[in-house]
Amino acid sequence: MSVPQALYIASGRNADLSDLSGDLPGDLEMVLLFASPRLDLERLATAATWRWGERVVGCTTAGAIGPQGFEEGGLVAVGVPSSVARVEPLLIEPLRAVKQDELARWRGRLQQRSEGGPLAAITLIDGLCQREEALCAELEHQLVQIPLVGGSAGDDFRYRSAPVLADGVFRSDRAVLLGLAFQNGFQPRAFQIRDFEPTSGPLVITSATPEKRLIHEIDGEPAAQLYARRIGLPPEQLNVHDFAMHSMMLMVGGETYIRSVRSITEGGSISMHSAIDEGMVVRIGRSEDTGASLRQRLTRQDLLAGEVAGVLVFDCMHRRMELRRQGHLQEIGALLAKAPAAGFTTYGEVYGGLHVNQTCTGIVIARGVHA
Repeated sequence: MSVPQALYIASGRNADLSDLSGDLPGDLEMVLLFASPRLDLERLATAATWRWGERVVGCTTAGAIGPQGFEEGGLVAVGVPSSVARVEPLLIEPLRAVKQDELARWRGRLQQRSEGGPLAAITLIDGLCQREEALCAELEHQLVQIPLVGGSAGDDFRYRSAPVLADGVFRSDRAVLLGLAFQNGFQPRAFQIRDFEPTSGPLVITSATPEKRLIHEIDGEPAAQLYARRIGLPPEQLNVHDFAMHSMMLMVGGETYIRSVRSITEGGSISMHSAIDEGMVVRIGRSEDTGASLRQRLTRQDLLAGEVAGVLVFDCMHRRMELRRQGHLQEIGALLAKAPAAGFTTYGEVYGGLHVNQTCTGIVIARGVHA
């Protein structure tokens, strides 16, 4: 017996949506739009609003995931039918103005729409706001027992602007929170995948500025010097590919989370993609097969043999770089396309109440007695 389709996925390369392949049906509850920052975003927002009205939200990316697997330079549109989930959106703008009473009202509306069915939540955040940690902490208070995943918008490694689409406009300093109340037997499974093993012993962050995501000293030494020595390269030779290969691992509540290096500052500090506080214990880690866990998950029989109806994926930009370096990008992209999966390459991922890096998070939408 075939499983009903949970996601409708289309892609294109034109900001006016004139070449969008895979037409989306009319009974959609919500459309997620993941777009290259190199498109004319004002034109795209106008076209998307004309086509889908208030039902469309999205963000810019460091690459999309769509019908062809890993895609670059265009856009991917993901339609969620009303027969699969009712969607309760909330625009958070500006990001320093998160209000718990507003979140509580949003949760109440979501629960009313659920009719007792399973819930999940997705968030799309400005990828250069440096407010993800604070936002996730605020959301955690209202999302007890509701799985939360998502991603930080990207801009193809330019680090200029990574805006979020809502209310017909792409804008920075905002986030969209989507509550999904699943219907008709569809079940969400939140997941987090990471493929890192430690290559160093415990290291203590002895000086840092978390609000700026800077690490100044590790074990009392200049951070960049110690990091470079531990991975066997001179500090002046480090580049983004080295950062993608060598991230920092820390334990939170018995779970391992990854923090990616963004750059080395002129003063010898390490600029991170997520904050690390002073006093935290980390290890430097490395993955030799970035696609291992995702490959295993996507090829498990219970995920592809008549049960999965769609997968929403938020995958770190450094993972994409590593898949390319390791020669696995096409293989993993084909598995994602087969799932079928859709999403984007991020500047950071959300899982539960944490902002993480070097991770693939998402929701498997399944249907059947084993869901």
